[in-house]
Amino acid sequence: MPIAYVLAGGTGTRMGSSPTPKQFLSLDGQPLLLHSLRAFARCPSIDAIGLVIADAWQDAARQWIAQAHIPKVRFWAKPGATRADSAFAALCSLRDVCAPDDLVLLHDAARPLVSQRIIETNITLGRQYGAVNTVIAAQDTILHSPDGRFMHHTPDRQTLFQMQTPQTFRFAWIWQAHQARLDGRISQPITDDCTLVHAMGHPVALCPGEKRNIKVTTPEDLLFAQALLHSEG
Repeated sequence: MPIAYVLAGGTGTRMGSSPTPKQFLSLDGQPLLLHSLRAFARCPSIDAIGLVIADAWQDAARQWIAQAHIPKVRFWAKPGATRADSAFAALCSLRDVCAPDDLVLLHDAARPLVSQRIIETNITLGRQYGAVNTVIAAQDTILHSPDGRFMHHTPDRQTLFQMQTPQTFRFAWIWQAHQARLDGRISQPITDDCTLVHAMGHPVALCPGEKRNIKVTTPEDLLFAQALLHSEG
């Protein structure tokens, strides 16, 4: 049973002066969040959808979802202090309904243009390998600077990839990984769930992502997403 969980609990501080979190900003006349939810709702392989969202936005989100006729949204969770805490809140809401081998896809609400191919490939690879990271190959040369002031070295970009979402996991693997994080068995800094699962010793397969699967973080990103939608229309 693949379940997609959309994480929409962030505050979007990098959007500048806008008081509205980025996942609720308008994209082509509708909230970014709704674009992300619709993408998973359209996928026949997704059985249900969950949403991590703050109490202050839950009534509005329920109204948007009802107006958009997205009955697959069945699970709700409140965001935590960090992204990892929000992901764990999502997992807690699924603990009584997911079997160990059921798949959970965790996706950033601020990535509104995720494609059906990415979603389906995540599910296929997730069933085969148990954990999947959506990535695109790094095209620019990347430099490493420990102090942020002087260049140290440039890694081989052919071995470097930029992470996207969704990230997909067997429920048992991601649940156990978060338990290890919470009880201190994983002490390294963790910024995403694939890194957490990998720290537990599990292999993580790579799903080819897409440039259009951008994360809307700045006002320029929102303009770019709007242009992509219009170019496809």
